[in-house]
Amino acid sequence: MPELAVLEQQRDDYNRAIANLETQVKGLREYIAVQEQNLRKAPDAVRDITERGLAEARSELSLKELRLQQVRQDLHATQAVLSKASEVNRKQQDIQTLERERDRITAMLDRARADLQQLNQHLLMMTQTPTAAEFALIFDGGQRVALPTAPAELLLGCPDPGIFPDIDLTPFGGTTRGVSRRHALLRFNGGTWTITDLNTTNGTFVNGARLSPNVPTPLYDQAKLRLGGVDATFVMQKQPAGKTTRLN
Repeated sequence: MPELAVLEQQRDDYNRAIANLETQVKGLREYIAVQEQNLRKAPDAVRDITERGLAEARSELSLKELRLQQVRQDLHATQAVLSKASEVNRKQQDIQTLERERDRITAMLDRARADLQQLNQHLLMMTQTPTAAEFALIFDGGQRVALPTAPAELLLGCPDPGIFPDIDLTPFGGTTRGVSRRHALLRFNGGTWTITDLNTTNGTFVNGARLSPNVPTPLYDQAKLRLGGVDATFVMQKQPAGKTTRLN
């Protein structure tokens, strides 16, 4: 698509050319009118010269008028293209504005959905009948890690010199699935478990929603967790018979 600046320059050039040609045409017409009057009373000695001058002027006038007509047509065509190009440019700007607005609205919608999910979780915890439930994390392979029933604070991650997580995610593929050394914090207080992402690269997710760093999120029965690439389910129920890993 031609650039607007180029089209505007062409339009201005045509306008200048038209103004110049119109001046020349006007001058030739005036010259011809004067010479036609002089011819009527010109002596025979100069009549031939006057007639030749008139013929040349008329021929030049015809060429100038043809050129003026062509330039006017070129100007009209350029103005039509310029008008359409300007319309396209305005529409592109409208689309860019709408895309920015769409991104802003989408971000607001995502935040509202996350807020709604958190509010629903809070409401569920507030309305649940207190029970003597036992808590556990069940990983994808069926491994179960029992959680305390007393107030506790548990670090989840992968061991490293000087870092010893309370729940080691290495046996569940943590080191190859993007789990950080200090990935998340599980906290039990007042009958409620919460999980907090510790500003990790690969994130902590609850039911598909990525958690904001350092913001505790309540957990409820059957909540789906993702720690980097390690999946687990938080459960509040009596432990079934079978192998269970208990925290000391």
